[in-house]
Amino acid sequence: MKKELFAGVLLLVLIGLCAGLLRGLLYKKISYPRVLATFLPAVVLGSILWQSYWLSFFYGTKTFGAFLLSRSLQFAITSVINALVVYLLFRNHVFTGLRLWPPVGMQYKTGSDNAAATEKSDTK
Repeated sequence: MKKELFAGVLLLVLIGLCAGLLRGLLYKKISYPRVLATFLPAVVLGSILWQSYWLSFFYGTKTFGAFLLSRSLQFAITSVINALVVYLLFRNHVFTGLRLWPPVGMQYKTGSDNAAATEKSDTK
């Protein structure tokens, strides 16, 4: 049981770490290739390599390559779709409307219209 817990927790830490370190790509300009670039390290390292290794370990088979091949195609397709959904949410200002973007420390540094509106409302 401890090995399963370790494998799951480490995967979640890896995904969060990649997202946190690569969010700087989105500060200057939000584009589909940039959003996709923030998804790729976590998908390749975590979902494809790490999970495929542990699946082959838990099933007791020596077919890591087979897991890797089948899961690579699956995650290639879903990563493109996930990045597209997140890009469309950014483009339609859903994250800004929910006050999730820009991050708190970057609100006044970006010079966006939302930051200016927030600054005006704070002075009233």
